[in-house]
Amino acid sequence: MAGVIAGVGILAVVGVLLATLAAQNTSGEPALREAQDRAAAGLADLRSVVSQGGGELEVTWTSTPAPVGDDHLVVARLKVLPSGEVSEAEFVVSGTQVGWQNALARRILEFDSGA
Repeated sequence: MAGVIAGVGILAVVGVLLATLAAQNTSGEPALREAQDRAAAGLADLRSVVSQGGGELEVTWTSTPAPVGDDHLVVARLKVLPSGEVSEAEFVVSGTQVGWQNALARRILEFDSGA
């Protein structure tokens, strides 16, 4: 009987953790879209540069909420194929404002702004 109760308790904890993760991912979607939209022109430029060198640029995105406030850290993971070289562009998103957190993100956003 105690084993059944413990099993139900573990399932409840796992369910709460999964619901929390799903809520975090859902709440990060607007921030993810903002960063993707702002980075589109700069990433297109990088794709062109990589393509001229005979490669391909693969981009994957993640969003993590800040511990305090409504900001999100959005990371674009850039992988050059076939070499496998990986870089990350880190953006901070607050509402509709997208800022850079590292040099690669800065380069991407500056291309978008024409700087």
